[in-house]
Amino acid sequence: MDLDQIKLCCIRPENVQLAVPGEASANRLSGRIDKMVNLGAHVDLWIEVSPDVVLKALVAVRRLQGLEVGSQVDVRIEPSAIQPLSH
Repeated sequence: MDLDQIKLCCIRPENVQLAVPGEASANRLSGRIDKMVNLGAHVDLWIEVSPDVVLKALVAVRRLQGLEVGSQVDVRIEPSAIQPLSH
């Protein structure tokens, strides 16, 4: 799959992972937490990676480590988790 040709895709929230600080990865995006919804053991995070792209991530509470709305974060997405909807 040529990721440069994808115009619209679907990524399940559990496949958007908070990146480990200092980890080198080609599939890494930087963004800002725009919204957090506590679901008990997990939290839904809405992460704005550009003005027109917001990713939703499902993250275990133990992984938050003091993050809050407005925090800068890096996320990682495995290419196999990207489901193209149009090319």
